[in-house]
Amino acid sequence: MAEHEEQNRRTVLRLYQEVGNEGRLELLDELAWPDHVEHNPFPQQGQGVEGFKQRISMIRAAFNPRFTIEHLIAEGDKVAVMWSNHGTHVGEWFGFAPTGKTVIAHGVDIHQLRDGRLAEHWDVVDVTHFLSQVGVLPAPPAAAGSQRRSPLRVAPVGSEPRWSPCCGNGARTFACSRAITAGLPTSPAQA
Repeated sequence: MAEHEEQNRRTVLRLYQEVGNEGRLELLDELAWPDHVEHNPFPQQGQGVEGFKQRISMIRAAFNPRFTIEHLIAEGDKVAVMWSNHGTHVGEWFGFAPTGKTVIAHGVDIHQLRDGRLAEHWDVVDVTHFLSQVGVLPAPPAAAGSQRRSPLRVAPVGSEPRWSPCCGNGARTFACSRAITAGLPTSPAQA
């Protein structure tokens, strides 16, 4: 592994351990660039290092999280992380009142670094699993003899479905949770 890749790896490890788990938000001034770009911001989350602090503060206030890095790959200027987050739903999360339930979230983050500091971030999080744990959605039915998930159903480009096709057959996304919380129809029968 090249020296800069090892430095990037260490920076990302510090992000999860010292900032995410320990709550040391001030370290983001050292670890991230002031113009940090969040490609999947939370609603009303700002950009830059202050927006990054806001994001982590929101997660910590809602869940008191404990991040575990399952896989980490550093290549070039990017670091990919597959993580799990164990916590307790102790604070409001986008309109969902605290339940006091233990929750486990799973996700994948891609961090782009510049000169050893965090510059950009992309993520994908299994929101469906969270929503079923706090009782907003029913637990997905277990497939006989299989742990595989249903493939995501996507509407053709340019089409305007009257319902959210991502909600069918156990494949749900954050867009689906937004449709549910907004009271939009989530099945053809409701449309």
